[in-house]
Amino acid sequence: MPNEIYGAILDSGERAYTLMSEVFAPLSLKIEDYNWLVSHYWIYHIDDIPWDKDYTWLTGEQLGQVFEKYPAHQWIWAVLSGFDKEVSLEEALSYPLPHPESEELWQLPLTCLHPLVCHEIVAWDSTLTLVKSVQKEVVDSFREAFPLSDDLKDRITSYEL
Repeated sequence: MPNEIYGAILDSGERAYTLMSEVFAPLSLKIEDYNWLVSHYWIYHIDDIPWDKDYTWLTGEQLGQVFEKYPAHQWIWAVLSGFDKEVSLEEALSYPLPHPESEELWQLPLTCLHPLVCHEIVAWDSTLTLVKSVQKEVVDSFREAFPLSDDLKDRITSYEL
């Protein structure tokens, strides 16, 4: 049986919806403990991420350096997928790239867009951020830092007919 996925949505009343340096800062995870597949991204003026591909693969250290170098840069679209270090790029790419416009983001039961990830952070058209994780404490830390965020499962349920 797959791990339960926990989720949160931030889309109103808070600053920094898609400033990933601010989104990641309060999370109860060590960014360095994971490799990150960043896919289908649109980010202004971040030269450290190539523009000629639909994805880039960064170590947690490299992603942390991007956040340090560009703390106030807004991520318009992106899926940041956190993988255990044991997962290789080849394994990650054996599945479709996570896309921020996927309908799966809004379906129950909650799932991550990539079956091998531990954490998934989605910048959605610079209007909202989704945080999904197999670790409840990661989502709880996000919700505590952004108290106007909602439980994603509750939000989806409230929109179902």
